[in-house]
Amino acid sequence: MRAQIVRGWIGDVPYRSYTAALLVSIEVAVILTMAGIDHGLKGASSPGQLQFTLLTIALLLFVALVGFTFLAIERYFCVVEKTQDLGVLKVLGASRSYIAGVLLIETLAICVPGFVAGVGVTFLGRWGATLAFPRLLRVDVVLLSWPIAFAIAALGSMVGGILGARKAIRDGVVQALSYEP
Repeated sequence: MRAQIVRGWIGDVPYRSYTAALLVSIEVAVILTMAGIDHGLKGASSPGQLQFTLLTIALLLFVALVGFTFLAIERYFCVVEKTQDLGVLKVLGASRSYIAGVLLIETLAICVPGFVAGVGVTFLGRWGATLAFPRLLRVDVVLLSWPIAFAIAALGSMVGGILGARKAIRDGVVQALSYEP
């Protein structure tokens, strides 16, 4: 039943899902690139290379924080748009855990394709960094950082979704019980 609700939500507004998956892919690519550069930092030989690498890591850390915030905000507004749907679920007797489960399934439906795309973008970025800065920047592939990047992106999505659901459920019950033709 939860999967059918999520399928309906994604089918109603597919561009929202694409936008969210795009944000997830950017967030994952930034985190994986940052982890790869950090791992490649061990091979830095000159002070200039070390300085350039540290500056790049600081910039990517800032971009990752901004991306996390944007991902949470996007999911917040996406869930708030479902105020009436969540209100109807609540009126029909859905528990908070049931609604959280629906949001978790929706988050996974968005984060998994976004993660796969983010890994692809990371490999493209690694190739581009190798071509652009062959002597200054080393980007390694760190497989242990993949689950961490997925968890961070999913956490940002869930935080925004749960905050939006709290507001939507509070306002949604009133909307679900009022009839507007």
